[in-house]
Amino acid sequence: MSTVDSDPAVAVGAAPQVARSHAPAEAPRLARGVLSTFDISASTLANIAPAMSFFFGFALLAGTSGVAAPLTVLAATVAIALLGNTLSQFSRSRPSTGS
Repeated sequence: MSTVDSDPAVAVGAAPQVARSHAPAEAPRLARGVLSTFDISASTLANIAPAMSFFFGFALLAGTSGVAAPLTVLAATVAIALLGNTLSQFSRSRPSTGS
């Protein structure tokens, strides 16, 4: 009889014992200095683009909608509020660097 047959830890079909650490895995982070000024500016402009679109497009909106322009603005406000709520819920679990 070999030593492998007599060792219960090496029994046929037994899973090998692996030391496991219960420490949470560290999430990857963006290293300092990776983003250039252009990258940060592009991200900021992408975030404010909807507001600038509304600012510059309101004259066309008022001319096209006429008296219904306030209702259109109110509907857009509700849609943007819902989008903002969704983004804030996402950022609780996955905060992004720089935004």
